[in-house]
Amino acid sequence: MKISVVTVCFNAQDKIETTINSVLSQTYNNIEYIVIDGGSTDSTPGIIDKYREKIAIFLSEKDNGIYDGMNKAINRASGDFLIFMNAGDSFYYPESLEQAVKAIGNSKAGIFYGDINVIELNGAGWTKTFRNTDKITLVSNCLCHQAVLYRKEVFDKIGSYDRNYTICADHELNLRALIKHKIRAKYVPVVICNFAMGGYSTNRDNIKNTSRQVHKISQKYYGKFGYRFMRFILHLLRNIQSGKTRDKVRKFITLALGLRL
Repeated sequence: MKISVVTVCFNAQDKIETTINSVLSQTYNNIEYIVIDGGSTDSTPGIIDKYREKIAIFLSEKDNGIYDGMNKAINRASGDFLIFMNAGDSFYYPESLEQAVKAIGNSKAGIFYGDINVIELNGAGWTKTFRNTDKITLVSNCLCHQAVLYRKEVFDKIGSYDRNYTICADHELNLRALIKHKIRAKYVPVVICNFAMGGYSTNRDNIKNTSRQVHKISQKYYGKFGYRFMRFILHLLRNIQSGKTRDKVRKFITLALGLRL
């Protein structure tokens, strides 16, 4: 099983080496590493060049943003799976991909998603699990693309990232896959990546725009009524204080309404 690990970058001289070393330190040995640079004018290309022999595909040219770069990688990837670990991102530990592949096993699902290590601005870290993620959750929350493995054939079926969504095209692609095309998804109990707060989608300047874009996308795929209904259920669940009771109610609702991923 070959995995195409994609890194998209632009003027990332302070971040790119951390990401490259994170990818190259993975114990899983069937990796195709793809680096797409948006025509950096700093020392990013020179840093990448130091690792050129270990990078299967390297492209450096002007592009139209991060999702344009990710689409270029999709078109060039030959792996059975793709995962996007862009500049500044990193795997949680060297065995992350190896453990994820073991968890995937013989499953025929098209999308596999795991947990993340959230790094706060003060450096503190904590694990966020996506174990209970369902279509209720996704009405206002996104899967973390650094912790998602996509079968290559998913992109062949549903297309690539919609560049009209400059912040949350990954959320749009996920809902397009899960709701419109009914691609099956499966949770893998592995902490796959480090997710640093304060990045493009979570910094103070963009957080409101991120939220607006997420809800706009959700309304597109759930419909106005479905969107309001899911938000209502989410509100009810959040007001159940007992975690065990909340999990039981969520499980009943998702099974009864067919809202599991």
